[in-house]
Amino acid sequence: MSSVFDNFGKRRYQSASDLNIWGVSGTVEWRLGDNVTAKSITAYRKVTGFWTRDSDHSPASIVQTKSDWKQDQFSEELQLIGDALDSRLNWVVGGYYSKESGNHQDLVNIVDAVFMSGAILDGRSLAAFGQATFEIVHNLSLTGGIRWTEDKKTFDNGNQYVVAAGFLTGQPFNPDGSGLQDGDPLMGPPGRTTIKDRAWTPMASLSYRWSPEFLTYASYSQGFKGGGFTQRVFPPFANIPSFRPETSTTYEVGFKSDLFDRRLRVNGAAFVNDYDDLQITVNDPRLGFAPIIQNAAKARIKGLELEVQARPTEALKLEAGLGYLDAKYRQVDIRALNSGVTRDSHLQNAPKWTLSAGASYDIRVDGVGRFTPRVDWSYRSTVYNDAVNSPLLIQKGYHLVNASIGYSDEPESWLITLGVKNLTKEVYLGSGFVDSFGGITEGAFGRPREWFLSARRTF
Repeated sequence: MSSVFDNFGKRRYQSASDLNIWGVSGTVEWRLGDNVTAKSITAYRKVTGFWTRDSDHSPASIVQTKSDWKQDQFSEELQLIGDALDSRLNWVVGGYYSKESGNHQDLVNIVDAVFMSGAILDGRSLAAFGQATFEIVHNLSLTGGIRWTEDKKTFDNGNQYVVAAGFLTGQPFNPDGSGLQDGDPLMGPPGRTTIKDRAWTPMASLSYRWSPEFLTYASYSQGFKGGGFTQRVFPPFANIPSFRPETSTTYEVGFKSDLFDRRLRVNGAAFVNDYDDLQITVNDPRLGFAPIIQNAAKARIKGLELEVQARPTEALKLEAGLGYLDAKYRQVDIRALNSGVTRDSHLQNAPKWTLSAGASYDIRVDGVGRFTPRVDWSYRSTVYNDAVNSPLLIQKGYHLVNASIGYSDEPESWLITLGVKNLTKEVYLGSGFVDSFGGITEGAFGRPREWFLSARRTF
């Protein structure tokens, strides 16, 4: 291990993963009149962290990283909510603002070469939105809405440079063909790059209530996921790599029902999502050793959802859910093809089947309170954890079981819950990464069996 790497930064290299998160949020509502309410939702969050990795996973000191990260985020949303025309028209209008800043010092050591491959980030998001539901005739309602969003993100490459070129000194890796030297930038000349994305995302829905217990609907909506920057690159780039927004168009039909005096609820939906400029992580050999996020594909996801809730008795509650996805690429461009992604590849994190079930039972003890034992089961079919469907990152179908018992006093001011997650100690892969150049595959597994105790007080 390089002594430069070990001593650089606030902390020396050690096996560590420290994360501190704290935040506050608050909601305030004002009744402005008989038919208008104002709402303010304010939140602040701060994150600091330090973690290290032995990236070669061997006794030798070949590749190590240590990262120091801090981030601040503030958001404010204002809403006006009201109704008119004898409640035939219900509406909401509002605005949203968020601002965040982050500083990521990500130090990479390869034998005796040391690189600072982090980022200094600033982001701002503005949005204005409105939605209204109007009852055209009795039981037939039309909902329309629209949202305008502007995302502004700034990347400062002040944390992107060669600290010590080491054994790579003089190698012609720079974009102009010159030899690598201490202090060379890893992406572009020193400075800041800003991208600004704007989008209008409308939605519309038509619903009909056939009876007080049964409703059907059809809807159309558009979605928007902002662009951004790729942080880690090598060899050095002539500019700061960025990617564009991802957009989606969704068509959905479904029904909602409350049957048998609300003892049985059954909801179902069928949908089609069309994705354009899909953001996928590709490892194109022509772009270097590190994976780059690119708008490299189009995709379509068709699906079905069904959920059931039943109360056979006042004490017993049963729940079940089913989801089905048919997820396919419609188009992949040359950048995806160069990385091994084809139209026949499976979409990342899109299991074909998801199933769930749960049961709880209330046991009331006079003068003491209510005890509620509960058990939950879930299943996910095969999941592909990267875009190229690397065999070592394919997670076959698996089951999870959680159980708990809750206690609530008779005034229902206290709720105390003792529980266990992953009761059967299921071993499953949650995410992963394949380094095709270094021949290394990494995976992050789901958490093992965990016990927890929580308490909530209502005032």
